[in-house]
Amino acid sequence: MHELASFDRLIALSHPSLSPLNKPATHLLRDPEGQIVSTLSSGPGLAQSILLAAHRIAAGDWLGLLADENRARGLQQAWRLALLRAERHGKPRTQRDGGPLWLSPALPGRPGLAPALLRQQAQALALRQLWQQGWRW
Repeated sequence: MHELASFDRLIALSHPSLSPLNKPATHLLRDPEGQIVSTLSSGPGLAQSILLAAHRIAAGDWLGLLADENRARGLQQAWRLALLRAERHGKPRTQRDGGPLWLSPALPGRPGLAPALLRQQAQALALRQLWQQGWRW
């Protein structure tokens, strides 16, 4: 039995991805009522995964940045993270949500700001809103 344990240890050392110590941490995402919504692993893309799970975003839905013309100031455009639900059989998923669902507050877009950075900042604001609403690990 000792030889088998030694063999497992040697394999784990030679292939770090096989080591149980290198597995990403998992978290339970809970809604404001305390119900478990999803189990998520830490790592790149965690913010996106949290938003997808919290808002129950399906494969056909669209999540991205949209200009919020109501919040624009002069030449400076305001951007918000928005969710557009996919249509089901020619009808929006819910009759009351025909337009975009704003997931983040308005974020001023500055000239020269990379779109990826703008999206990352909008996702951070959307996550902050979720935590303020009572979502938690």
